[in-house]
Amino acid sequence: MNCEICGRKLVSKNIVQIGKAKLIVCNDCKKFGSNVVQTTSKQPTPKVAYVPKKIVKKAHEVNLPEYTIREDYAEIIKKGRENMGMTQDMLASTVGERLSVIKKIESGKMKPTIELAKKIEKLLKVSLLEIDSSKFEIGKLSKKSDLTVADILDIKED
Repeated sequence: MNCEICGRKLVSKNIVQIGKAKLIVCNDCKKFGSNVVQTTSKQPTPKVAYVPKKIVKKAHEVNLPEYTIREDYAEIIKKGRENMGMTQDMLASTVGERLSVIKKIESGKMKPTIELAKKIEKLLKVSLLEIDSSKFEIGKLSKKSDLTVADILDIKED
């Protein structure tokens, strides 16, 4: 290997920085730059935070109320849409759904998903969802996290 400044054969390898360039130079030319300390080329690997699996809860594991679609959903959606002065096509494009799906929902041939029902509720200002009461039993608790205020308080009647 040769010096990158003068071209002489290198006896010892010196790395210097001149401006923004790092050069390999001979002992005589190393005075033209500042000495660069050579480090290992291996870069440290980024550390990834470890999250135990027990802490991460999936959506179906979280104790959220479960909703059902009201039986009269088709009538409610149709009346709500008409009250807002919207066509089926306008409703479909606003909630991001196909026109054929909206037609099937309004005719009662297809139930909307919970997510779509929430979008329609918000847009038309109607109520389509009900909390599924069949999932709850009064007086029986399956887990400690199912406690309610009434379970903790001692209610007295006079």
